[in-house]
Amino acid sequence: MIIYGYVDAAKVGFGASLKASPVLPHITPLSTDKEGIKYRIGTWGKDADDISSNFKEFENVVTTLEDEESSGTLNHSMVIMATDNSTVEAALYKGNSSSEKLFDLIIRFRTLELRTGSRFVVTHVPGERMKAQGTDGLSRGHMREGVSLGECMEQFCPWGRTALEREPKLSAWLKQLIGDDLEILTPK
Repeated sequence: MIIYGYVDAAKVGFGASLKASPVLPHITPLSTDKEGIKYRIGTWGKDADDISSNFKEFENVVTTLEDEESSGTLNHSMVIMATDNSTVEAALYKGNSSSEKLFDLIIRFRTLELRTGSRFVVTHVPGERMKAQGTDGLSRGHMREGVSLGECMEQFCPWGRTALEREPKLSAWLKQLIGDDLEILTPK
């Protein structure tokens, strides 16, 4: 199964939206709304008032994945999670952090990946994409943006498409810039 997700944390709340795309016909997707999207929304307690936004973002990523593990949907899945916090992405790819709290989250994240036999990829996306997709609003308790209004999750998940597929005007611009010598290659 491939699971796409967005996670965000605000000062007082957090949100996540996930969509599963079964790669095998016998796999049942996550329990979801009518568009196939599962939501996770909540607020931080008073004890989180002095905790950094980096910790809140990372904690939300890890807890969202742990919740999915407990519902049995993560086993042998490919999970691509988007966050607008570059520190989370950097800590995971570096595999270390000088912050003890962030380091503990790295350990929880990697342990969960091993325990489920899954592959997790966390990628940074611009805050504007997070807003358009709707998870930025979820972290603030708003369900009136992006996927919450029924927009297609996949339009915000371009990771499997080339630049030419994502932006149709790019090919024409390149032809204008380079001229007749332009040769556009494919993976083949």
